[in-house]
Amino acid sequence: MSMRAPQDASTLPILTIADGRADVVLNRPREHNRLEPDDLTALIEMFERIDADASVRVMVLTGKGQSFSSGFHIGALSDRKEGKRDYDPNAFERMVDHLVERRESGADVFMVQHIQAHDVAARLVERGREIYGREPEFVSEIGPVIGAHVGPGLFGVTGLPSSILGPM
Repeated sequence: MSMRAPQDASTLPILTIADGRADVVLNRPREHNRLEPDDLTALIEMFERIDADASVRVMVLTGKGQSFSSGFHIGALSDRKEGKRDYDPNAFERMVDHLVERRESGADVFMVQHIQAHDVAARLVERGREIYGREPEFVSEIGPVIGAHVGPGLFGVTGLPSSILGPM
């Protein structure tokens, strides 16, 4: 009697780091790599680990199976709207802390991106001015492709050395 090997179980994203490259693989192939709230938490932790690793020069984000990602779990968005799901109430301060950490490690420019979060973006710009003593390199709203997957309210920042930007 032969037994079939079980199909790969859906799990949180997978991170591997080797030879200056970080690979992040979305790992819910049966659901076309649909993003669950726990995936977002895991991705944030992975991105922080990648950011802290000076050996990483490039990050590749892929999806296991036939699809990159079918987007965020819509049911979880309705839970969020109804207040059923806890989200990081310290997200704004975490972004500010990130700007400070990047500045202390040599970054001299910063950028802000968001999805329909103009008020938060404006507050991040103000804090970035205080930290960097200059205007942001750019502030932009993330495009509709990612916006359709993630939904409104997303915001993020980064700081980096201007030497890697080249002419803009």
